[in-house]
Amino acid sequence: MLSLLASRSYRPKSFKDLCTHFRLRPFEKKHFKSILRDLTKNSRIEKLNRKYQLSTEKQSLQGTLEITRQGFGFVVPKDGSKDVFIPQRFIRGYMHGDEVVVSILSESHDGKKREGKIEKAIKKPGSDLILGLVRHRHRGPSFLEPLWQSSPYTIFLTKDSALQKNKKLIIQAKIIKKNDRNRSFLAKPIEVLGELSNGSIDNELVILHQNIDAQFSENVIEETKKSVERGVEEPNSKRVDLRHLPFVTIDGEDAKDFDDAVCMDQEGHVWVAVADVSDYVRLQGDLDQTAASRGNSYYFPDRVVPMLPELLSNDLCSLRPLEDRQAMVLKMSFDGSKLTSSKIYNALIQSKARLSYDEVDQMLEQPQLCKRSTDIYEMIVKLRKLAEKLFSSRIANGGVDFDFHEVKTKLDQDGNVLGFSLRKRTASQNLIEELMLITNQSVAGILRKAKYPVVYRAHDTPDSEKLRSLVEVLKFHHILPEQWELPDDDRELIRKIQKDAKKSRKYEAFSTLLLRSMSQAHYTPEHKQHFALSFDTYAHFTSPIRRYADLINHRIAKAYLEKKPLDEHKLFPSSYGSLQNLSLHISQQERIAQKAERSISKIKGIRWFQDKVGQEREAMVCGITSKGLYLEIDPEKIEGFASNAQIYFRSMHYDDRYYCYKNSRTGEVVSYGDRFKVKISMADILSMRLDLVLLNKLEDT
Repeated sequence: MLSLLASRSYRPKSFKDLCTHFRLRPFEKKHFKSILRDLTKNSRIEKLNRKYQLSTEKQSLQGTLEITRQGFGFVVPKDGSKDVFIPQRFIRGYMHGDEVVVSILSESHDGKKREGKIEKAIKKPGSDLILGLVRHRHRGPSFLEPLWQSSPYTIFLTKDSALQKNKKLIIQAKIIKKNDRNRSFLAKPIEVLGELSNGSIDNELVILHQNIDAQFSENVIEETKKSVERGVEEPNSKRVDLRHLPFVTIDGEDAKDFDDAVCMDQEGHVWVAVADVSDYVRLQGDLDQTAASRGNSYYFPDRVVPMLPELLSNDLCSLRPLEDRQAMVLKMSFDGSKLTSSKIYNALIQSKARLSYDEVDQMLEQPQLCKRSTDIYEMIVKLRKLAEKLFSSRIANGGVDFDFHEVKTKLDQDGNVLGFSLRKRTASQNLIEELMLITNQSVAGILRKAKYPVVYRAHDTPDSEKLRSLVEVLKFHHILPEQWELPDDDRELIRKIQKDAKKSRKYEAFSTLLLRSMSQAHYTPEHKQHFALSFDTYAHFTSPIRRYADLINHRIAKAYLEKKPLDEHKLFPSSYGSLQNLSLHISQQERIAQKAERSISKIKGIRWFQDKVGQEREAMVCGITSKGLYLEIDPEKIEGFASNAQIYFRSMHYDDRYYCYKNSRTGEVVSYGDRFKVKISMADILSMRLDLVLLNKLEDT
């Protein structure tokens, strides 16, 4: 009904006329009147002269428009709330990436699904730029086919566009004219990025598509050089000398920025050192402005767009072995898995060794091959035992353990895909992860207790209704037994699901539903719990090289150590106004980084399969929608899509309650974890599609 009231052709109607329009039966009219009353009360609609129309005081919000290949879109709100669906009819004349103001037309009872209409665009630098493939006509002007999105407008290129007609070129163009009458844009090419078939352009395409700032200005570089010239500060009254401690770094084989180091001293105290980035990033300077704007670093298979210039991130703030470095250090004491005391230091440290995850895993599995000193080996063993206790305690307290496999893409120097490998969490990664978690938790607790502001990392309690619906889904698919008892406490419910459902072969496939039942973690200055970690208080502190939230919390920790009163407005660039606004911004930048990582992974997967179209493979169902199935193709674990328009789905219907397709004729059920023989039918970069045809369902083994 709200969509009707928002349509251009709508004229205010009476209750009687609306009932006629919707063909309501007599017994439905009473409920309809109740709906109208509620919408009027909530200022969604108004009644003038006994006729209904949209309220002139519309509920509106501001956000970024993302247009899909199918033509509809979503607005990602600046306030961090749920995305707003925008039907195709309301996208006319707007572009992917536009900052827009949206009025809310309809909202589900639980507030999880919203539909809106774009009221206006707020022009920003770069919002008139578009990526696409140049298409040539025998007669008439060339035009641009947008990359990874649809446009209801035709995008013609200016006549002076001297582009080679024998190549499939991807370009960036600038919209210079809009013609609503014939639904067209006129665009001028500003940069040729390369041929569509060239894998070396993929990173740049994603960077431009997500509007990621990938270049540092001259002012930022100059400011960074001046910071670096200061070098490393000697120990003084504010900086304690901890160079005698046996710190080591443990990172990936190809890591260059070592922002944390760990050790255990002879008394059993655990020390975690974190690079002192805040000392080199001047508040309100150009470097600070850029770091805040980026919010975090952006990772690609063969490239990093860093939050800070490499002079800092890979050099002066990197805890390289046998080099003195400034650090913020936390000293912790434990009784079993219980943290009994902790203290923050502003310090000078020296890492004694640079270890890799692979080396530590081998050290733990095959100690006879260890090439490090006995002291380092014994320290690693003790830290591993502590990490195992911390992990077990966290899970026992209701922490959620999502141990999904990660697909690593192997590329050659030209960006061509050589293959893929699966990465599972290992003992060495678990060691570092648990020490970082307890450090973050401890620092947040210290600062909160001292009544200092904190940028918390929050994760809200999941929707109880969704969790209980999930239990019914797991029972339906025999992941849980029919008689399974439902705990009252949500945390205990999740712990019990994880424990009991893991016995099923299909649990890993279905565990994505558990993840979807939860909200997204975010940054906030309000003290909130982190549900998934089972921490009442939590903040990010251990990665200031790549996350701005950590850098802010370092500034707060220094004020705490110096016992200085702290004005939260002195922590970040003044343009953000408040710590709340800054937190919303860096949460939004984190989402952009996640989208960029997903996009580049998908593109490389599609490139890998371009010469394999027609091949038959085995695949497992990993996602289900009303449009079809998502399947992981073996052995690469790359995701493809099988539309439900194909023959296999004949006589099948989608059951959104139990996340499955049911064959009404045979009783067959298709859901998560089911395996199929599939054929690769399409691998297209322009539309970002990897399409599959289902051949036959494979029997469970």
